[in-house]
Amino acid sequence: MEGWGGSEMYLLRLMRGIRQRGHEPLLFGVGGMRLTACARDEGIPVVEWKQRAVPAGGETSFGSGVPPSRRGQRFDELKKILPRAGLLLVGQILEAIRLKRLFATHPVDVMHINVHGYEVAGVACRWARVPCVGVYCISPVKTDRVRRFLIRQTARFYTLIICKSPIASREWAMLYGLNVHTYIRNGVDVQKYAAASFDRAWTNNPLIIVAAGRLANKGFENLIEAIARVPHGRVKLLIAGDGKNCDKLQHLIDQLNLQEIVRLEGLVEDMPDFYAKGHCFSAVSQESWAGSTVLEAMASGLLVVAGNDDVIQPGITGWICPYGNPEQLAQTFNAIALLPCAQRQEVARNAQREALANFSNERMIAETEQLYLSMRS
Repeated sequence: MEGWGGSEMYLLRLMRGIRQRGHEPLLFGVGGMRLTACARDEGIPVVEWKQRAVPAGGETSFGSGVPPSRRGQRFDELKKILPRAGLLLVGQILEAIRLKRLFATHPVDVMHINVHGYEVAGVACRWARVPCVGVYCISPVKTDRVRRFLIRQTARFYTLIICKSPIASREWAMLYGLNVHTYIRNGVDVQKYAAASFDRAWTNNPLIIVAAGRLANKGFENLIEAIARVPHGRVKLLIAGDGKNCDKLQHLIDQLNLQEIVRLEGLVEDMPDFYAKGHCFSAVSQESWAGSTVLEAMASGLLVVAGNDDVIQPGITGWICPYGNPEQLAQTFNAIALLPCAQRQEVARNAQREALANFSNERMIAETEQLYLSMRS
């Protein structure tokens, strides 16, 4: 199973917290995803409303109620008569119809939807008259006209739109014209990560950099290329995560002769222990604001280098480095490696204090619960 990133971890933490507060979470999940399996293992009811598998050439499964052979045949027939925009629209409508039907047998009071672009769940909620919150988990990016149209139109069906940071709220409003109701900052189990940070050994060299995430569609290539530009002996890199780009990244490591400096750790279950091995964390995605891994790293007492995160105060709780610029990222790592240990430790302590004070899981869940209750009333 694949599909285990920051938004999935965020949703699992949210469901756990909501259940602890006496509510009943119900996950409308995607078959074949790790989140769906984990929720079921923890006793959270799951309704698999579609499958992860996507027909060749398409962007939607057209619902999981159709056997794969018929689904593929239908898709081939539609390709002959509909342009790309039409295919996307038909697929989204079919999935919304299926979800609306499921609401009749699995009633909900409020629907929480993790939005990564355009989602059909809001359409189904409007048809079923179910209040829904569209949570825009990533920062907006410029895209083609078809996707821009779908993003704008599907956003109109959410009862409320929220983001994870004030900057993300402004960017979604500016780039796509969305009416963002408020923002609720992300939260993690800060105490768990802080508890594992006390045994870290701060040494001058090498600076051990850690990074984590799904290896597909992330900026790990930029990170590895940056490491190759730092003077030899000053840094090492450990990467936690799995995905289809693993072989590609290993090839890049071999090509740059970084076998002794960069190591792919694979899927890591004990993330507090993984963070405890490093001195510095590098966020590699351009899409996340207040991402889970950034907050976990801060709580773990790591120096943090991020590309676009408004939780970082440059030089105080970490460093900001533009995404997609290996040369500038290498310069940032080199500058950190040359800092005295005492200065590094001070920045790391500042980051940890910030995480403990403002980014707890309890705070996030309490704010989200209040939002749900206000919608229900």
